[in-house]
Amino acid sequence: MTRTFDIPEVRWGSFLRMIIRGSLGRPTRIELVNRALGDQEMGDRLPLRLLELEEKGSERGHLLVSVGDDEDEVTHLIEMPTRMAIGLNDVGELLWLAVDAGEVGTTIVHFESFPALEAEYTFP
Repeated sequence: MTRTFDIPEVRWGSFLRMIIRGSLGRPTRIELVNRALGDQEMGDRLPLRLLELEEKGSERGHLLVSVGDDEDEVTHLIEMPTRMAIGLNDVGELLWLAVDAGEVGTTIVHFESFPALEAEYTFP
């Protein structure tokens, strides 16, 4: 069962810094929902590189998401997000981060995980 939590806007910057510390390099998929062109997927299972909220300057309030490696990088800009929420599984692992940007739509960053090894394949 997935539990959903809204992140208060005053904590967006610090929250994203905490996520990137714990998830840098984690396989990630970006999904764009309710766009004029229809739903789209970007960066399927590419390593997370950046989740950054611009807190100063003319880009203040914009959120930058980047996944990939030196050969294949995907960067997505979310201009002026209005809401941020996360989904956690039963053991408290981060499953996704959803960022709403009004009429533009929602960007969902899915944090992929690999299945656990079966008992007979565990290592000491």
